[in-house]
Amino acid sequence: MAKKETKKTSMPKSDLAWDAMKTKGGKKSEVAKKPKKAMKNASGLKGYLEGNTLYVSIPHKTIDSSNIMKFDKQLEDIIKQKQKWDIVFDMENVEACSSSVLRRMVMLKDAGYNIKIINAGRKLYDIFAVVGFDKIVHIGTKKLNINTKNMKQFAEGGNGKIYEFTRDEILKIYYDFQSEEKIERGMRNAKLAFTKGLPVAIPYASVKTDQGIGIIYEKVIGKSLAATMHNNKKYFDTGAREMTKLCLQLATTHFGDEELTNVKLGFVNGLDPIAKFLPPHYVDAYNIAIEMLPETDTAVHGDFHAKNIMLEGNELLLIDVDDFGSGHPIWDVGSMYTAYKFLSDKGDEDETFAMVGMNVAEAARVWDIFCEEYFKGVGKRETQRRINAASWYGAIRTAKLYANRFELTTMKDPTTKFVVEMVKQLLDFSVMEHLWEMVEIFKTWKD
Repeated sequence: MAKKETKKTSMPKSDLAWDAMKTKGGKKSEVAKKPKKAMKNASGLKGYLEGNTLYVSIPHKTIDSSNIMKFDKQLEDIIKQKQKWDIVFDMENVEACSSSVLRRMVMLKDAGYNIKIINAGRKLYDIFAVVGFDKIVHIGTKKLNINTKNMKQFAEGGNGKIYEFTRDEILKIYYDFQSEEKIERGMRNAKLAFTKGLPVAIPYASVKTDQGIGIIYEKVIGKSLAATMHNNKKYFDTGAREMTKLCLQLATTHFGDEELTNVKLGFVNGLDPIAKFLPPHYVDAYNIAIEMLPETDTAVHGDFHAKNIMLEGNELLLIDVDDFGSGHPIWDVGSMYTAYKFLSDKGDEDETFAMVGMNVAEAARVWDIFCEEYFKGVGKRETQRRINAASWYGAIRTAKLYANRFELTTMKDPTTKFVVEMVKQLLDFSVMEHLWEMVEIFKTWKD
């Protein structure tokens, strides 16, 4: 058999010092090395081209008036190529830079290049954030390598484990089914939410650990709202009403078209991992329900319930903001329905307490207060229609979580059987026969 030729990526003719490098798969990039003699006149920056992305490594600890001319030379070389690459600047070695660097990156962005910064140190990132540069260019922080062997774990949730990191910080380490891209996106969304005045725990930086990717958050001093309500009966109804006000605050906080990630996008084709195990009409019903959901730019927590709210003094603070984004408020109302109405109707005390930190009667009471406050002035008939719709989207959300959390193999595998049956029950009960009603409901419930 004839040996198949490997097509090599042609190199741009410039004074850049290009290096071949390993890809994620461990294979050498097909970018050829520039002759060493070409490095003599290089600007001191190194880079490589992978697909349509140009990676540029900056070796200087400080970029200021003493070496900005070299940086300018690099940018000139890039622009001369007239190639609309995505450009990623690796700032792992940079400790400080002048505003002139930022102006030059904005110039590249204005010229039509998609610009990103990776491996920025926390001090450097803080400088970028203060001037608002993080709203113009995506900035990824340098990932510290952290060993959790001697750390104290004090909580565990649906997405990961929580450790004490410092006196003022916690570390959340995510399970493997959460992609690094999703984790980074969640951190960015939480920061945007904070700039809008929403009470969210501030994420500081993403890190690498011996257990996987993590995020360092500010430590919230206080107890969960769920624990406070369960242990303080006099505060219970007040806590439920305050939680409802917070949910309404999210539903009335607007973002621009491209500021927050749209929650709906994370559900598109959400049953794909188990589609081959399901009759086609289940997948069709799911996809139609997602497609018909109106596009809105209001804030969505993504997993709204009292265990994900901390009471710090008299202030409620949202935690577990990994799924934070923009979208229709039905996502958060659906989370509330699943957490309180669905569970309390089942009547399983152990499961209810494990999920929401309350007993069945308390969960039912929370749902009643929530509906009374959230749908005030909507009208009895319209309120029930919206509750029905929230129950359907709560089921859709749960079905997607089941479909994407487990690695499924064949129907002979018990896990695969369990997940498929759960998804079928959720969609059969809540979605299949009600698609036509959703069209009518969304004519009035647009925000």
